[in-house]
Amino acid sequence: MPQMVENEYSLYIHIPFCVQKCDYCAFYSVPLCVRSGASEIVRTYLDVLIFDIHSQIEHFSVSYIPSIYIGGGTPSVIPPKEAAFFFDALQRLLPNKPLEWTVEVNPESVNADFLHICKEYGVTRISAGVQTFNQKLRQSIDRAGRVEDVHKSLKCIADIYGSNFSCDIICGLPGTNPDILKNDIYQLLRYKPLSVSFYDLTVEEDTPLAKKIKAGKLCLPSVDMAEEMWLLGRDMLRAAGYEQYEVSNFALAGGRCEHNVRYWRMRPWLGAGPAASGTIIYDTAAGICASPVKGIRRVCVPDVAAYLKTGRGAFPALYEREELSAACLLRESLMMGFRYIEGPDTALFERRFGITPAALIPKTLDLWRKQGLARPDIPALTTDGLALQNRFLHAALEEADKTLGTD
Repeated sequence: MPQMVENEYSLYIHIPFCVQKCDYCAFYSVPLCVRSGASEIVRTYLDVLIFDIHSQIEHFSVSYIPSIYIGGGTPSVIPPKEAAFFFDALQRLLPNKPLEWTVEVNPESVNADFLHICKEYGVTRISAGVQTFNQKLRQSIDRAGRVEDVHKSLKCIADIYGSNFSCDIICGLPGTNPDILKNDIYQLLRYKPLSVSFYDLTVEEDTPLAKKIKAGKLCLPSVDMAEEMWLLGRDMLRAAGYEQYEVSNFALAGGRCEHNVRYWRMRPWLGAGPAASGTIIYDTAAGICASPVKGIRRVCVPDVAAYLKTGRGAFPALYEREELSAACLLRESLMMGFRYIEGPDTALFERRFGITPAALIPKTLDLWRKQGLARPDIPALTTDGLALQNRFLHAALEEADKTLGTD
């Protein structure tokens, strides 16, 4: 990863609109009905969003934006005309041309017109939310779009973007089994995406999925079967040439999502839109320990109506502000860094905290290296170690507290 430049921030942009909300989803989104007036609502939202981004770039004196990620919600529900307006306005206010610019799409809403607009305005990467090719499973989680839509959309994406796209697959959905998962992976590999996010299902509290499971309407696979299926999927992706570079992410050569890598290595980012979060870290010449407050996390209230009402008003009122101590950032840097196959950014970690990860948790690293679960050359887990990351972090954080005398 290139060296950071002064006042460098990645940018996450939240599009909160969806055709319908999936039962497992805990992200903030609101339904956008395909009806008269939908384009006006979207256009108003995008206009306010542009002003918000512009305000943040000025407020934080941003000089360089290496990556942009537009997520949701479902960004592909934006009509092509409004997408062109937004991308054009965004380009005009950016201080530079991003090296990577990703837009999320869903098969039921993406089309060739939207994709051509993306490509015309400089979007370098498409991220497609597939989740599964099994129609019964899609219905069980109230996933919009039929399997035919998924295939049609992936072919369209591949025709326009070549291999410059990624796909999501969820392991452990209600009613799944190893044969269904194998078919999901086989179907996905037909399109040769540059990267694949292969997630274990997380059942979030208060979601429709959690309520259905609690009521006995749906049944999850056993813990052992879920683990067996995840390892099966991992091995299939590896056999197809995909390198596991993070706990849940795999890529062909050159296909890593650099925007996400920046999260895992705790590079600062801005977030814009309802429910979006940003993390500002004070990396000064004197080091991060020069001030009692080491960083700020800003989270926008999850409320589209309040966001639109603000218009061109006082955006800071919509962003809740949390001060981050050095101890908090150090723990986050360990938790995020050891998700990544190359571990935390050692040079950046030492500059911020005055100690390297290797010096902070030597006993934990030594024990895991002896078991073949941590890399011998750098403070990082092996691919087998990544499967046991939670166990590693429990030990690592406990040792870090002892090393720093904070336990």
